Amino acid sequence: MVDINFWVNNPDFRLFKEEDPDHVEWCRFSENLVAWGATLLDRLTQDPTPDNITLGIAELWIRYRIYYYKAEKDHRAETNLDNHPCLHQAMMEIGDKIDDLRAARGIRQLEPPQPVARSLVQVEAEPMAATEEITGIIIGERRSDS
Repeated sequence: MVDINFWVNNPDFRLFKEEDPDHVEWCRFSENLVAWGATLLDRLTQDPTPDNITLGIAELWIRYRIYYYKAEKDHRAETNLDNHPCLHQAMMEIGDKIDDLRAARGIRQLEPPQPVARSLVQVEAEPMAATEEITGIIIGERRSDS
């Protein structure tokens, strides 16, 4: 008699094979968005300023909308019914990664103030020039030579 564990644990004989969550096969309509999103994430990782992150999110929505209306109806969120990974899922995954970048930056306004390093350089004052009087206006300091 064959042990039931052979049938249960052998991946070649499983009816429902486990999918690798790290490997997603994107449809032809979402491949372009995924590739563009990878480039966007690389650039944002290099310089994740608040302005760049906000601009990245706006550009993601614009790019998603462009690809969305170019795709056939069964690749759109309202008609896809989760038949395959598609545009909406790609946009959400890219957006999640941008949110991770934003969270990693922290909230600057809530962080404790950093001490300011002050320079202790002493500047020597130059001696003042002698007082000149031109048309009744005194420039400099008047000293009495007593």
